[in-house]
Amino acid sequence: MDNLVYEDKPPFSSSESENLTKWLFTSIPMWPLLLVFIAYFVYLMITHFRIDAFYYIFLNSFLLLFLFFELLTTATRYQIFKDKITIIRGWIFHFDIPFTDIENTREAAIKDLLGLHINFVPFRPGDDVVQITRKRGWKINIIPSDRRVFLKNLNKAMDQ
Repeated sequence: MDNLVYEDKPPFSSSESENLTKWLFTSIPMWPLLLVFIAYFVYLMITHFRIDAFYYIFLNSFLLLFLFFELLTTATRYQIFKDKITIIRGWIFHFDIPFTDIENTREAAIKDLLGLHINFVPFRPGDDVVQITRKRGWKINIIPSDRRVFLKNLNKAMDQ
């Protein structure tokens, strides 16, 4: 098993939001409910085609999908192990970046968020953005609670 070197949380994360996300996805079976909702939507469209009902249900289904996407992709913890960085997202989902795939890490500003990147930052980030450049693939932007301590521990883990 990998040894944990450092763990950090985003400044906008709280244990209450983690607990709410875990409760929401463990107590309510979301994916079967979503499939039932879509099947009911198709049934209504086949049997009673009304354009106003179509717009209403179509809009609500996109709002539900957006809510699921936001809950599953919000970063709740950043972990630095001896051989990788793990970004814990939402409930049980995580994103691993092995050190062999990292080209460099650097401090970044808000203007560096533009472009095709994988962003784990809120809508209004501060100036504590860390940009991870991979050898292949898109750059990854994260926002730890203390950028200098995070980069110091990351560099120490990568040098070992």
